[in-house]
Amino acid sequence: GIAGHTNVSFQNNILLANDAFQCLRYDASTVTFAAHNYNSYINRLSDFSWVVGFNGGTTYNKADIPTWESNSITSEPLLVSEGVPYQATNFQLQFTSPAKNAGVALSPTFTDKAGVIRPQDGAWDIGAYEFLQTMSAPAHLTIFLGIP
Repeated sequence: GIAGHTNVSFQNNILLANDAFQCLRYDASTVTFAAHNYNSYINRLSDFSWVVGFNGGTTYNKADIPTWESNSITSEPLLVSEGVPYQATNFQLQFTSPAKNAGVALSPTFTDKAGVIRPQDGAWDIGAYEFLQTMSAPAHLTIFLGIP
Protein backbone atom coordinates (compact mmCIF):
# COMPACT_ATOMS: atom_id res chain seq x y z
CA GLY A 1 0.00 0.00 0.00
CA ILE A 2 0.87 3.66 -0.15
CA ALA A 3 1.24 5.63 3.08
CA GLY A 4 2.89 8.86 4.18
CA HIS A 5 3.30 10.52 0.78
CA THR A 6 1.80 13.71 -0.58
CA ASN A 7 1.30 14.92 -4.16
CA VAL A 8 1.61 11.39 -5.53
CA SER A 9 1.35 11.14 -9.31
CA PHE A 10 0.01 7.70 -10.12
CA GLN A 11 -0.47 7.25 -13.87
CA ASN A 12 0.23 4.70 -16.63
CA ASN A 13 0.47 1.71 -14.26
CA ILE A 14 -0.78 -1.85 -14.56
CA LEU A 15 -2.10 -3.20 -11.25
CA LEU A 16 -2.91 -6.89 -11.32
CA ALA A 17 -4.16 -9.03 -8.43
CA ASN A 18 -4.53 -12.80 -8.56
CA ASP A 19 -6.12 -13.16 -5.14
CA ALA A 20 -8.89 -11.70 -3.03
CA PHE A 21 -6.83 -8.63 -2.10
CA GLN A 22 -6.92 -5.15 -3.56
CA CYS A 23 -5.06 -3.92 -6.61
CA LEU A 24 -4.27 -0.69 -4.75
CA ARG A 25 -4.49 0.11 -1.04
CA TYR A 26 -3.63 3.53 0.32
CA ASP A 27 -3.87 5.38 3.63
CA ALA A 28 -6.27 8.25 2.96
CA SER A 29 -5.17 10.03 6.14
CA THR A 30 -1.54 10.39 4.94
CA VAL A 31 -1.67 10.20 1.13
CA THR A 32 -2.72 12.89 -1.30
CA PHE A 33 -2.75 12.40 -5.04
CA ALA A 34 -1.59 15.16 -7.38
CA ALA A 35 -2.83 13.01 -10.28
CA HIS A 36 -4.21 9.51 -10.66
CA ASN A 37 -5.66 8.23 -13.93
CA TYR A 38 -4.77 6.23 -17.05
CA ASN A 39 -4.09 3.03 -15.10
CA SER A 40 -5.04 -0.57 -15.79
CA TYR A 41 -6.70 -2.49 -12.93
CA ILE A 42 -7.56 -6.18 -12.93
CA ASN A 43 -8.37 -8.58 -10.10
CA ARG A 44 -9.03 -12.04 -11.44
CA LEU A 45 -10.78 -13.40 -8.34
CA SER A 46 -13.10 -10.60 -7.30
CA ASP A 47 -15.03 -7.62 -8.63
CA PHE A 48 -15.02 -6.00 -5.17
CA SER A 49 -12.61 -3.71 -3.30
CA TRP A 50 -10.19 -3.13 -6.17
CA VAL A 51 -9.02 0.18 -4.72
CA VAL A 52 -9.21 0.73 -0.98
CA GLY A 53 -8.55 4.06 0.72
CA PHE A 54 -8.47 3.12 4.38
CA ASN A 55 -8.56 5.62 7.30
CA GLY A 56 -11.33 7.74 5.81
CA GLY A 57 -10.93 6.93 2.13
CA THR A 58 -13.32 5.34 -0.31
CA THR A 59 -13.44 1.76 -1.55
CA TYR A 60 -13.91 1.29 -5.28
CA ASN A 61 -15.20 -1.94 -6.81
CA LYS A 62 -14.57 -2.85 -10.44
CA ALA A 63 -17.73 -1.04 -11.56
CA ASP A 64 -16.68 2.09 -9.62
CA ILE A 65 -13.19 2.51 -11.10
CA PRO A 66 -14.44 4.81 -13.92
CA THR A 67 -15.84 7.21 -11.30
CA TRP A 68 -12.43 7.39 -9.60
CA GLU A 69 -10.31 7.40 -12.75
CA SER A 70 -12.27 8.20 -15.91
CA ASN A 71 -9.54 7.04 -18.34
CA SER A 72 -8.49 3.85 -16.60
CA ILE A 73 -9.03 0.30 -17.86
CA THR A 74 -10.66 -2.60 -15.99
CA SER A 75 -10.06 -5.42 -18.46
CA GLU A 76 -7.18 -7.85 -18.97
CA PRO A 77 -4.03 -5.90 -19.95
CA LEU A 78 -2.95 -8.81 -22.22
CA LEU A 79 0.69 -9.11 -21.23
CA VAL A 80 3.03 -11.32 -23.24
CA SER A 81 3.25 -13.74 -20.31
CA GLU A 82 3.01 -13.77 -16.54
CA GLY A 83 4.42 -17.24 -16.16
CA VAL A 84 7.40 -18.46 -14.23
CA PRO A 85 10.28 -17.93 -14.71
CA TYR A 86 9.56 -14.23 -14.59
CA GLN A 87 11.45 -12.34 -17.24
CA ALA A 88 11.31 -8.63 -17.96
CA THR A 89 10.03 -9.25 -21.48
CA ASN A 90 7.06 -11.21 -20.11
CA PHE A 91 5.38 -8.02 -18.96
CA GLN A 92 5.38 -6.35 -22.35
CA LEU A 93 2.03 -5.72 -24.03
CA GLN A 94 0.56 -7.93 -26.70
CA PHE A 95 -0.46 -6.32 -30.00
CA THR A 96 -4.16 -6.43 -29.02
CA SER A 97 -3.71 -5.08 -25.47
CA PRO A 98 -6.26 -2.44 -24.40
CA ALA A 99 -3.37 -0.72 -22.57
CA LYS A 100 -1.70 0.05 -25.90
CA ASN A 101 -1.97 3.78 -26.72
CA ALA A 102 -4.23 4.24 -23.66
CA GLY A 103 -1.80 6.14 -21.40
CA VAL A 104 -1.20 9.80 -20.79
CA ALA A 105 1.88 11.73 -21.93
CA LEU A 106 4.22 12.47 -19.07
CA SER A 107 6.84 15.18 -19.26
CA PRO A 108 9.69 15.08 -20.01
CA THR A 109 9.68 12.31 -22.61
CA PHE A 110 10.67 9.11 -20.90
CA THR A 111 11.96 5.78 -22.01
CA ASP A 112 10.34 2.56 -20.89
CA LYS A 113 11.99 -0.19 -18.83
CA ALA A 114 13.73 -1.53 -21.96
CA GLY A 115 15.01 1.91 -23.05
CA VAL A 116 12.38 2.42 -25.78
CA ILE A 117 11.40 6.07 -26.19
CA ARG A 118 7.76 6.88 -25.47
CA PRO A 119 5.47 7.20 -27.33
CA GLN A 120 5.97 4.83 -30.26
CA ASP A 121 2.59 4.93 -31.99
CA GLY A 122 1.34 8.45 -31.33
CA ALA A 123 0.18 7.83 -27.75
CA TRP A 124 1.73 6.49 -24.57
CA ASP A 125 1.04 2.94 -23.46
CA ILE A 126 -0.01 1.98 -19.93
CA GLY A 127 2.60 -0.12 -18.15
CA ALA A 128 6.36 -0.40 -17.81
CA TYR A 129 6.87 -1.20 -21.48
CA GLU A 130 5.94 0.77 -24.58
CA PHE A 131 4.65 -1.58 -27.28
CA LEU A 132 7.25 -1.79 -30.01
CA GLN A 133 6.20 -3.52 -33.18
CA THR A 134 9.18 -5.13 -34.81
CA MET A 135 9.44 -6.56 -38.25
CA SER A 136 10.95 -9.98 -38.57
CA ALA A 137 12.59 -11.52 -41.57
CA PRO A 138 10.55 -14.06 -43.49
CA ALA A 139 11.22 -17.69 -42.62
CA HIS A 140 12.09 -18.54 -46.23
CA LEU A 141 13.29 -16.09 -48.79
CA THR A 142 13.83 -17.03 -52.41
CA ILE A 143 15.51 -14.62 -54.75
CA PHE A 144 15.32 -15.13 -58.48
CA LEU A 145 17.95 -13.45 -60.54
CA GLY A 146 17.17 -12.81 -64.16
CA ILE A 147 19.87 -14.05 -66.52
CA PRO A 148 20.35 -11.75 -69.54
